[in-house]
Amino acid sequence: MKCQDCNKSHARLCQGDLHLCKRCKDIRFPPPSATPAKMAADIDFDHDEQRASQTMGDSKLEDIQAALRTLTVKMDKVLGMEDKLQDLQKSVTYVSNSFDEFNKQLQILTSENKDLKEQLTKTTIELNDLQQYTRRNNLEISGIPQQDNENTDDIVVKVAAAAGVRISSDDIDISHRLPRRTRRNSRDQHQPAPIIVKFVRRTIRNKIYSSKKLLKDKTARHIGAATNNRIFINENLTPTNKQLFYQTNQLRTAKQWKFIWTNNGKIYTRKTTDDPAIHIATSKDLCRIV
Repeated sequence: MKCQDCNKSHARLCQGDLHLCKRCKDIRFPPPSATPAKMAADIDFDHDEQRASQTMGDSKLEDIQAALRTLTVKMDKVLGMEDKLQDLQKSVTYVSNSFDEFNKQLQILTSENKDLKEQLTKTTIELNDLQQYTRRNNLEISGIPQQDNENTDDIVVKVAAAAGVRISSDDIDISHRLPRRTRRNSRDQHQPAPIIVKFVRRTIRNKIYSSKKLLKDKTARHIGAATNNRIFINENLTPTNKQLFYQTNQLRTAKQWKFIWTNNGKIYTRKTTDDPAIHIATSKDLCRIV
């Protein structure tokens, strides 16, 4: 219980209904031996102590207030940082969601691109097959020297006769020299342009193509030309198939495979006479030549 006068010391002593500490009790009810001077001194000492305590309390209060102000400033900074962190978290969440959406779209586009590539490859193969089919009645004859005012139909009839097949110009739909193209090496630069011929019936075309092996020991002189060029009869391949045939032949030579040929526009190769024939449909099949 606090003293009712100084409100500080504990009132361990009582005077009637009053709760006073010893000092305040002595001041209010001085003992007979107490002098007025001593009582005044005690009162002054008490006041000085109260003033000192109050000054000390005021100083501590100012320190506490200053500390509170500093803490308030720091708290404001922390709250500001918290707001920035929340904004940053929102940004990170947005970027993460955007990345997930982008990744999903990328997977969809990748799948679609794969499907489109497969469809394009399929369509390209089908188009090439269709183009090759339109050439089913055609043959190319190489090794015949070119002359002014020549009749290519007559040349075709003579070549067929040299291969053991008798035909007439009525069996030929159309024939002409192919345009000269860039040759792969200097030796080819001097080769005459091939003659392309379209027959009216495929049976005649196939008969001549099957008999081309009989031209192995014959040259252009056998049909009245002035050179000893060998005569070659080949199928009329599409540009795609010609390029594939060239690649196959190059690899066949490097791997020392013996045979390469075409049949109905399809390319085949064989390592030896005892090995099975391999159909080279696309460049992916070249890996089979080992």
